[in-house]
Amino acid sequence: MVVRAKTSATEEFLAEVVARMRVEENVEKQAGLIPEAKALLYSAVAHPEYQVTRHYSEAGLTPEKGKKGVDALVAIGYGQLHHFCPRGRGGRSTHLEILEAANLDLASLGIQRPAPVLKGGWTHDVTGRLLRAWELSRGNSHWFEKTLGRKTFDCIHEENGKFIAWEVHMSGSADWAIGQAMKGLENEGILELRIICRDVKFEKELIAALKKLDAHEIYSDRIKTWIIGDLF
Repeated sequence: MVVRAKTSATEEFLAEVVARMRVEENVEKQAGLIPEAKALLYSAVAHPEYQVTRHYSEAGLTPEKGKKGVDALVAIGYGQLHHFCPRGRGGRSTHLEILEAANLDLASLGIQRPAPVLKGGWTHDVTGRLLRAWELSRGNSHWFEKTLGRKTFDCIHEENGKFIAWEVHMSGSADWAIGQAMKGLENEGILELRIICRDVKFEKELIAALKKLDAHEIYSDRIKTWIIGDLF
């Protein structure tokens, strides 16, 4: 028989205070959810791969009102901006992540988060969505989280009867990422493995790791590095 400790009056009072504070905090955030911010939620949740300027047009907002909405979402802790730089070109791509803090308002608005294309967090999902658009634009047959042999790849597409594998690495050890790539190429039928990383800085670390771990250049010609900006 399990005997439960009796809740004291003080504990009940503190629990009530905490609950009230949470309600008040949510009310304050809802008050900061101006119409421009609310309009952006639909597009930003459904299509995190879109740039913020496209969210403006999807929501029917002018750039000025769109920016006002984004600033409001960031200010109340509902949004976070991410910037990705295209390779060798000026400018940058700005994307809006809708954070979990917005979930109560999303539910009240009937907005459901779509299933991620790739697991591993917001950046992985966005990379997967950009990669999917890239593959579709080229008419490639492709599969996400596909297992071949003893390894599951983030994405695979078929090209002239051979498979091109993709792995997404946004952080962590470059040595580990290259080691996993070399392991993946041991699977029969994998012609090439492409590693997508966040920026040129991490790409340089990957290239250095490849030179170190593949000193005899057994895999070097078959491992390619990409940055997210290459998918735009």
